[in-house]
Amino acid sequence: MYYYQFHIGDYVRSTTHLTPMEDLVYRRLLDRCYDTEKPLEADLDKLCRFIRTQDYKKETQQILEEFFSLTQKGWIQKRVQKELGSYLSKADTSRANGKLGGRPKKTQQVIPGNPDGTCEKANQEPLTINQEPLKDSSPSAPVFNFKKSLLDLGVDQQAVDTWLAVRKKKRAVNSELALKGVLSEVQKSGISVNEAITASAAESWSGFKAEWYSNLKGSSNAKRKSNSPVIDHEDTSWLTGSAEGQADSSAGEPDIQRASNIVHRLEAGH
Repeated sequence: MYYYQFHIGDYVRSTTHLTPMEDLVYRRLLDRCYDTEKPLEADLDKLCRFIRTQDYKKETQQILEEFFSLTQKGWIQKRVQKELGSYLSKADTSRANGKLGGRPKKTQQVIPGNPDGTCEKANQEPLTINQEPLKDSSPSAPVFNFKKSLLDLGVDQQAVDTWLAVRKKKRAVNSELALKGVLSEVQKSGISVNEAITASAAESWSGFKAEWYSNLKGSSNAKRKSNSPVIDHEDTSWLTGSAEGQADSSAGEPDIQRASNIVHRLEAGH
Protein backbone atom coordinates (compact mmCIF):
# COMPACT_ATOMS: atom_id res chain seq x y z
CA MET A 1 0.00 0.00 0.00
CA TYR A 2 1.09 3.56 -0.66
CA TYR A 3 -0.63 4.82 2.47
CA TYR A 4 -2.96 3.72 5.22
CA GLN A 5 -5.47 5.46 7.44
CA PHE A 6 -4.01 6.26 10.83
CA HIS A 7 -6.73 6.54 13.48
CA ILE A 8 -5.08 8.83 16.00
CA GLY A 9 -7.69 8.51 18.73
CA ASP A 10 -7.69 4.70 18.69
CA TYR A 11 -3.91 4.57 18.61
CA VAL A 12 -3.44 6.96 21.53
CA ARG A 13 -5.95 5.14 23.68
CA SER A 14 -4.18 1.84 23.04
CA THR A 15 -0.59 3.02 23.52
CA THR A 16 -0.57 5.51 26.42
CA HIS A 17 1.25 2.96 28.59
CA LEU A 18 4.11 2.36 26.14
CA THR A 19 7.61 3.70 26.53
CA PRO A 20 8.99 5.85 23.71
CA MET A 21 10.98 2.90 22.34
CA GLU A 22 7.99 0.56 22.51
CA ASP A 23 5.91 3.14 20.69
CA LEU A 24 8.57 3.38 17.98
CA VAL A 25 8.67 -0.41 17.60
CA TYR A 26 4.89 -0.60 17.30
CA ARG A 27 4.76 2.07 14.59
CA ARG A 28 7.48 0.36 12.58
CA LEU A 29 5.70 -2.97 12.83
CA LEU A 30 2.50 -1.38 11.55
CA ASP A 31 4.35 0.29 8.70
CA ARG A 32 5.83 -3.03 7.62
CA CYS A 33 2.43 -4.73 7.72
CA TYR A 34 0.89 -2.17 5.40
CA ASP A 35 3.94 -1.89 3.17
CA THR A 36 4.25 -5.62 2.46
CA GLU A 37 0.51 -6.37 2.75
CA LYS A 38 1.53 -9.63 4.42
CA PRO A 39 1.84 -11.03 7.98
CA LEU A 40 5.02 -10.12 9.85
CA GLU A 41 7.91 -12.59 9.89
CA ALA A 42 7.66 -15.14 12.69
CA ASP A 43 11.47 -15.16 13.00
CA LEU A 44 12.23 -12.44 15.57
CA ASP A 45 15.83 -11.85 14.45
CA LYS A 46 14.80 -11.49 10.84
CA LEU A 47 11.91 -9.18 11.72
CA CYS A 48 14.10 -6.95 13.93
CA ARG A 49 16.56 -6.58 11.07
CA PHE A 50 13.79 -5.41 8.72
CA ILE A 51 12.49 -2.77 11.14
CA ARG A 52 15.99 -1.86 12.44
CA THR A 53 15.41 -2.80 16.10
CA GLN A 54 18.19 -5.39 16.51
CA ASP A 55 19.21 -3.74 19.79
CA TYR A 56 15.63 -3.77 21.08
CA LYS A 57 14.51 -7.36 20.58
CA LYS A 58 12.94 -7.49 24.02
CA GLU A 59 10.70 -4.49 23.29
CA THR A 60 9.86 -5.91 19.86
CA GLN A 61 8.81 -9.25 21.34
CA GLN A 62 6.66 -7.50 23.97
CA ILE A 63 4.82 -5.45 21.33
CA LEU A 64 4.23 -8.51 19.15
CA GLU A 65 2.73 -10.46 22.03
CA GLU A 66 0.53 -7.54 23.14
CA PHE A 67 -0.85 -6.26 19.84
CA PHE A 68 -0.38 -9.12 17.33
CA SER A 69 -1.38 -12.75 17.01
CA LEU A 70 0.99 -15.47 15.80
CA THR A 71 -0.34 -17.68 12.98
CA GLN A 72 1.22 -20.24 10.67
CA LYS A 73 1.94 -17.45 8.17
CA GLY A 74 3.38 -15.05 10.75
CA TRP A 75 2.26 -12.25 13.05
CA ILE A 76 -1.02 -10.52 12.17
CA GLN A 77 -2.99 -7.66 13.69
CA LYS A 78 -6.80 -7.55 13.59
CA ARG A 79 -7.13 -3.88 12.61
CA VAL A 80 -4.47 -4.19 9.95
CA GLN A 81 -6.15 -7.24 8.41
CA LYS A 82 -9.44 -5.35 8.19
CA GLU A 83 -7.88 -2.35 6.44
CA LEU A 84 -5.92 -4.56 4.05
CA GLY A 85 -9.04 -6.55 3.20
CA SER A 86 -10.94 -3.38 2.28
CA TYR A 87 -8.04 -2.09 0.22
CA LEU A 88 -7.52 -5.36 -1.67
CA SER A 89 -11.24 -5.56 -2.43
CA LYS A 90 -11.16 -2.15 -4.08
CA ALA A 91 -8.01 -3.10 -5.93
CA ASP A 92 -9.72 -6.20 -7.35
CA THR A 93 -12.69 -4.08 -8.44
CA SER A 94 -10.41 -1.60 -10.18
CA ARG A 95 -8.54 -4.42 -11.87
CA ALA A 96 -11.78 -5.90 -13.17
CA ASN A 97 -12.89 -2.53 -14.50
CA GLY A 98 -9.56 -2.16 -16.24
CA LYS A 99 -10.11 -5.40 -18.12
CA LEU A 100 -13.46 -4.04 -19.33
CA GLY A 101 -11.74 -1.00 -20.81
CA GLY A 102 -11.91 1.38 -17.88
CA ARG A 103 -14.90 2.53 -15.92
CA PRO A 104 -18.04 0.83 -17.26
CA LYS A 105 -20.64 2.78 -19.20
CA LYS A 106 -24.29 2.70 -18.16
CA THR A 107 -24.97 -0.07 -20.67
CA GLN A 108 -22.21 -2.22 -19.18
CA GLN A 109 -22.32 -4.30 -16.05
CA VAL A 110 -21.34 -2.17 -13.06
CA ILE A 111 -19.14 -3.90 -10.52
CA PRO A 112 -20.04 -2.85 -6.94
CA GLY A 113 -17.46 -0.82 -5.07
CA ASN A 114 -16.07 0.77 -8.21
CA PRO A 115 -13.43 3.39 -7.27
CA ASP A 116 -12.32 6.28 -9.46
CA GLY A 117 -9.48 5.18 -11.73
CA THR A 118 -7.20 2.18 -11.36
CA CYS A 119 -5.81 0.54 -8.24
CA GLU A 120 -2.57 2.49 -8.40
CA LYS A 121 -4.29 5.87 -8.76
CA ALA A 122 -6.79 5.04 -6.06
CA ASN A 123 -4.01 5.05 -3.48
CA GLN A 124 -1.84 7.94 -4.63
CA GLU A 125 -3.33 10.62 -2.37
CA PRO A 126 -3.97 10.26 1.39
CA LEU A 127 -7.54 10.39 2.61
CA THR A 128 -8.69 13.31 4.73
CA ILE A 129 -10.72 12.09 7.68
CA ASN A 130 -12.93 14.48 9.70
CA GLN A 131 -11.29 17.48 8.11
CA GLU A 132 -13.04 20.67 7.07
CA PRO A 133 -12.27 22.08 3.59
CA LEU A 134 -9.37 24.48 3.66
CA LYS A 135 -10.35 28.13 3.43
CA ASP A 136 -8.29 30.98 2.13
CA SER A 137 -7.15 32.78 5.29
CA SER A 138 -5.32 35.57 3.48
CA PRO A 139 -6.89 38.94 4.18
CA SER A 140 -8.86 40.38 1.32
CA ALA A 141 -8.03 43.82 0.03
CA PRO A 142 -10.42 46.50 1.35
CA VAL A 143 -12.98 47.75 -1.17
CA PHE A 144 -12.50 51.41 -2.09
CA ASN A 145 -15.46 53.66 -1.19
CA PHE A 146 -15.42 57.03 -2.96
CA LYS A 147 -18.03 58.68 -0.72
CA LYS A 148 -16.56 57.40 2.54
CA SER A 149 -13.11 58.62 1.50
CA LEU A 150 -14.47 62.14 0.98
CA LEU A 151 -16.24 62.13 4.33
CA ASP A 152 -13.08 60.86 6.02
CA LEU A 153 -11.26 63.86 4.52
CA GLY A 154 -13.66 66.18 6.35
CA VAL A 155 -15.92 67.13 3.44
CA ASP A 156 -19.44 68.23 4.38
CA GLN A 157 -22.09 65.51 3.93
CA GLN A 158 -24.41 67.71 1.86
CA ALA A 159 -21.58 68.85 -0.39
CA VAL A 160 -20.55 65.24 -0.96
CA ASP A 161 -24.10 64.13 -1.84
CA THR A 162 -24.60 67.05 -4.22
CA TRP A 163 -21.26 66.52 -5.94
CA LEU A 164 -21.80 62.77 -6.31
CA ALA A 165 -25.17 63.50 -7.93
CA VAL A 166 -23.40 65.77 -10.41
CA ARG A 167 -20.78 63.12 -11.14
CA LYS A 168 -23.45 60.47 -11.64
CA LYS A 169 -25.34 62.69 -14.08
CA LYS A 170 -22.14 63.30 -16.04
CA ARG A 171 -21.17 59.61 -15.80
CA ALA A 172 -17.91 60.25 -13.98
CA VAL A 173 -16.21 57.17 -12.55
CA ASN A 174 -15.84 57.22 -8.76
CA SER A 175 -12.53 55.38 -8.65
CA GLU A 176 -9.56 55.68 -6.33
CA LEU A 177 -7.50 57.02 -9.22
CA ALA A 178 -10.09 59.74 -9.89
CA LEU A 179 -10.01 60.85 -6.24
CA LYS A 180 -6.21 60.99 -6.26
CA GLY A 181 -6.39 63.30 -9.29
CA VAL A 182 -8.85 65.59 -7.52
CA LEU A 183 -6.73 65.74 -4.36
CA SER A 184 -3.67 66.59 -6.43
CA GLU A 185 -5.49 69.58 -7.93
CA VAL A 186 -6.80 70.63 -4.51
CA GLN A 187 -3.23 70.72 -3.22
CA LYS A 188 -2.24 72.97 -6.13
CA SER A 189 -5.08 75.37 -5.38
CA GLY A 190 -4.01 75.82 -1.75
CA ILE A 191 -7.52 75.39 -0.33
CA SER A 192 -9.09 72.66 1.79
CA VAL A 193 -10.71 69.57 0.32
CA ASN A 194 -14.04 70.68 1.77
CA GLU A 195 -13.81 74.06 0.01
CA ALA A 196 -12.88 72.39 -3.27
CA ILE A 197 -15.72 69.86 -3.22
CA THR A 198 -18.21 72.51 -2.10
CA ALA A 199 -17.18 74.71 -5.03
CA SER A 200 -17.38 71.77 -7.45
CA ALA A 201 -20.87 70.94 -6.24
CA ALA A 202 -22.02 74.56 -6.49
CA GLU A 203 -20.59 74.97 -10.01
CA SER A 204 -21.75 71.49 -11.17
CA TRP A 205 -18.19 70.39 -11.93
CA SER A 206 -17.77 66.65 -12.29
CA GLY A 207 -14.18 67.05 -11.15
CA PHE A 208 -11.91 69.76 -9.78
CA LYS A 209 -9.06 71.73 -11.33
CA ALA A 210 -6.96 74.37 -9.62
CA GLU A 211 -7.26 76.46 -12.81
CA TRP A 212 -11.06 76.30 -12.69
CA TYR A 213 -11.11 77.49 -9.12
CA SER A 214 -8.62 80.29 -9.86
CA ASN A 215 -10.76 81.52 -12.76
CA LEU A 216 -13.87 81.30 -10.59
CA LYS A 217 -12.30 83.44 -7.84
CA GLY A 218 -10.98 85.94 -10.41
CA SER A 219 -14.41 86.32 -11.95
CA SER A 220 -16.01 86.81 -8.53
CA ASN A 221 -13.50 89.51 -7.56
CA ALA A 222 -14.04 91.39 -10.84
CA LYS A 223 -17.80 91.28 -10.33
CA ARG A 224 -17.50 92.67 -6.82
CA LYS A 225 -15.35 95.56 -8.07
CA SER A 226 -17.83 96.44 -10.82
CA ASN A 227 -20.64 96.61 -8.27
CA SER A 228 -18.71 98.88 -5.82
CA PRO A 229 -19.98 102.58 -5.65
CA VAL A 230 -17.70 105.29 -7.11
CA ILE A 231 -16.87 107.99 -4.55
CA ASP A 232 -16.86 111.59 -5.85
CA HIS A 233 -14.65 113.62 -3.58
CA GLU A 234 -16.13 116.88 -4.96
CA ASP A 235 -19.67 115.80 -3.99
CA THR A 236 -20.90 117.85 -0.99
CA SER A 237 -24.48 116.68 -1.19
CA TRP A 238 -24.03 114.94 2.11
CA LEU A 239 -23.63 118.29 3.80
CA THR A 240 -26.78 120.04 5.00
CA GLY A 241 -27.67 123.48 6.31
CA SER A 242 -24.84 125.53 7.69
CA ALA A 243 -22.40 122.76 6.98
CA GLU A 244 -23.01 123.14 3.26
CA GLY A 245 -22.57 126.89 3.58
CA GLN A 246 -19.37 126.40 5.45
CA ALA A 247 -18.18 124.12 2.70
CA ASP A 248 -18.98 126.74 0.09
CA SER A 249 -17.14 129.43 2.03
CA SER A 250 -14.12 127.19 2.16
CA ALA A 251 -13.95 126.82 -1.60
CA GLY A 252 -10.55 127.57 -2.93
CA GLU A 253 -8.77 126.27 0.12
CA PRO A 254 -6.60 123.20 -0.20
CA ASP A 255 -8.67 119.99 0.15
CA ILE A 256 -7.13 118.86 3.42
CA GLN A 257 -7.21 122.32 4.97
CA ARG A 258 -10.75 122.89 3.81
CA ALA A 259 -11.98 119.64 5.27
CA SER A 260 -10.23 120.43 8.56
CA ASN A 261 -11.82 123.90 8.74
CA ILE A 262 -15.28 122.50 8.02
CA VAL A 263 -14.98 119.96 10.79
CA HIS A 264 -13.69 122.63 13.19
CA ARG A 265 -16.57 124.98 12.43
CA LEU A 266 -19.11 122.20 12.82
CA GLU A 267 -17.72 121.35 16.23
CA ALA A 268 -17.86 125.04 17.24
CA GLY A 269 -21.53 125.20 16.28
CA HIS A 270 -21.07 127.85 13.60
